[in-house]
Amino acid sequence: MARTGHRVIRRLLQHGRWSVPALWQVAVEVTTHCNLVCPGCLRTVKCAEGNWDSRHMALSDYQKIVQDLPKAQTFASGGIGEPTMHPQLPELIRIAASTGKFRSICFTSNGMARAPEYYDELFEAGLTRVDISVDTLDQELADPLRGGTSTEKLSVCLQRLAGRHPGRIGARTVIRSENIHRIPDLLSQLNDLGQLNVSLQYFIDMGNPEGVAPLPERKALLERLPAIASRCSNLRVKAPEFIEPSPQVCIYPWWGPAVTVDGYVMVCCNMMDKDRFNLGNALKTPFAEVWRSRSTREFRREFTRRSPSFCAECPYYLMRP
Repeated sequence: MARTGHRVIRRLLQHGRWSVPALWQVAVEVTTHCNLVCPGCLRTVKCAEGNWDSRHMALSDYQKIVQDLPKAQTFASGGIGEPTMHPQLPELIRIAASTGKFRSICFTSNGMARAPEYYDELFEAGLTRVDISVDTLDQELADPLRGGTSTEKLSVCLQRLAGRHPGRIGARTVIRSENIHRIPDLLSQLNDLGQLNVSLQYFIDMGNPEGVAPLPERKALLERLPAIASRCSNLRVKAPEFIEPSPQVCIYPWWGPAVTVDGYVMVCCNMMDKDRFNLGNALKTPFAEVWRSRSTREFRREFTRRSPSFCAECPYYLMRP
């Protein structure tokens, strides 16, 4: 997908076009409430500063934003918070599904806020996939990495969901300095729980730089990963796309926006701090107007030459000074 996106962007640049009618991914943050405390998470960092407001997106605001969105390959109903804490999440999923604009509707959950049976209602409403965050199944390690997690409850959740919704359940694992050497053991444990799609991604430094695993260790893990995955017949393992940040131009400002809980349009779901940067507000101006505005086009032009400061934290693409 990324390689295809880079080719399309090059064509857009050659012909002077700066927006596209459809997206490959769009995320809408439905809540900033969360029941866990994870080092490096923007919410954790802001809460420690006394600068965080936990709130749910109103049903009417969500409906307006979703109705204004263009078609997209994937619609993610989530952001910084835990989506299942939104009291009207089934209805939110139903609204997104009813538009017929999204091939896939998904979100990532920590699996701690609801019983496994709760997800049945979400799949009935139109959810196509859910990823459960699982960086470890070792309680001693889970306590500092995802404070509030019960690894026993997490294992039960994954096993029951894999049995009830085969092919639709993923495990999303963040590779970080504290758990990188235990990834092989984790994959073996996940394999025992049932059929799961495992997605590995790099830790993003949002104020916790010690969590970033050293590059030699990342390379060593990814070299071993095919052999490790071949022993896990129940898993479909997706490795990170890049071992180290890519020098290519990031495709998110063209194809992968996000909308915060209060309507601010962001260039990607990895940067959800509206106070640092945003393209406009989709509750005040229709999303299409924000996404195709002159200021957004100018941002993209400049982006091809120079990255904004918030890109310095990205583990996927190099910042271009």
